Amino acid sequence: MQQNSIFLLSSNFNREFRRVTGMNPTEWRAKRTARPAEAAELAQMVDDRLATS
Repeated sequence: MQQNSIFLLSSNFNREFRRVTGMNPTEWRAKRTARPAEAAELAQMVDDRLATS
């Protein structure tokens, strides 16, 4: 149950998102929609960070 509720607060989600991706969700969304060609590169970066943590 605790794992399911860890992101109930957006501040918790935003903090973890920034830790994993290096940017907040708004920055990530803007970068992803502004340059779709770079979306795959960013997704790979996120996967790599998740794999090492």
